[in-house]
Amino acid sequence: MKKFTLAALALMVGVCAVPRTGHAAQMALKLDGEDFTSFVAAPNGDVLTKSIGSNLTIEAWINLAANLATDTHPGNEYIILNKEDSYEIAVRNSDTTVEGTFQAAIQPLGASWAWTEATEGTVPLNKWTHVATTYDGLVIRTFVNGKMTTAVDYPDADGNKGVIGYDQGGSMGTATLKIGRRGRGSEDHSIFNGLIDEVRISKVIRYKETGYTVPTEEFKPDADTVLLYHFNEASTDATDLKTLQAKFDAEYATMDDGSGAKSNDGSGAEPLSKSVKAVLKDASSFGNNAGLLNKATLVTADTPVKEVASVP
Repeated sequence: MKKFTLAALALMVGVCAVPRTGHAAQMALKLDGEDFTSFVAAPNGDVLTKSIGSNLTIEAWINLAANLATDTHPGNEYIILNKEDSYEIAVRNSDTTVEGTFQAAIQPLGASWAWTEATEGTVPLNKWTHVATTYDGLVIRTFVNGKMTTAVDYPDADGNKGVIGYDQGGSMGTATLKIGRRGRGSEDHSIFNGLIDEVRISKVIRYKETGYTVPTEEFKPDADTVLLYHFNEASTDATDLKTLQAKFDAEYATMDDGSGAKSNDGSGAEPLSKSVKAVLKDASSFGNNAGLLNKATLVTADTPVKEVASVP
C-alpha cells in the first residue's frame, strides 16, 4: 500500500502521513499561482519526446482556484504541463469570464507552435475537471470531462504527419518537463493556481472525437504509458534524492528557465537540483521520477479518482 516515509513528514507541510488502505482519501499536488520556484520537474529524455512520434495523449485532473476575471496573472494562462518546444496544456482566459478554457499546444519537429483556440471546454473554479488532449500527427484535439471541445490542424501540415518536436529550439529543446509551470514566459512563468492530480502522458491516441467516459480510478500503466504520476506519495530517501539531483545536474538544469542546456553557459544561474525537496515516483515502466521543488506540496484532496485496491 502507499504511504509516506517519516522523512517526508518533516519536509512536506500539509501532507497526510497516515498509511492508506483500499479507497481512502486521495492526495493531489497543490500550487499557489504565485511562487514560480515551487513546481514539479522531471529530467529531459527521448522517451518524453522523440519516442512518442505522431501519437500523443496528455491528460490530468485539475481543480482551478483562480478567478480569471479578477486575477492579474501574466498571460492569463495557468500551465498544467509543459515540455518546451514539444507540447503543453493549460487553462487560459481569453475574455473577462470568471472561468477559464482548456487549451493545448503542440510543436511538431521543424514547425511552429500550434495552440488550440478553445471556444468551449470551460474549466470551472473549485471543481475537479478531467482534461485531455490528443495529437495524431495532423490534428490536435482537446477534451473536457469526456467531451471533445476543439479540433485544430497544426500549421504547415500539408497532409503530412508531424512528429513531436525534440532537441529543437536551442537549449529549450532539451528542457525539463514541468508540471504547474513553463520554461518561457513571464516573470512568474504562468504558475498553476490550484490542485493537479493523476497526470498521464501516453504515446497512443486514447480518446476519440465521440468522447469518452470520464475515468474514476487511478490509471494503470501499460506499454503505451510514457509517464504517470499519482501524486499520492513522495520520497525523501537520500539515494532517491541524489539520483534525481545528479540527472538534473547532468543537464545543467536551472531554476531560471527549467531548461537542460547540456552545457554550462557560465551564467551562474541557480541549479534546479538544489530545489528538489522530495521525489515523485513515476508509475510507468520508464521511471521518469520527478522533483517536488521548494514549497510545492502534496495535500489530502477529495478527488474523483480512487486508488485501485491492491490484490492480496
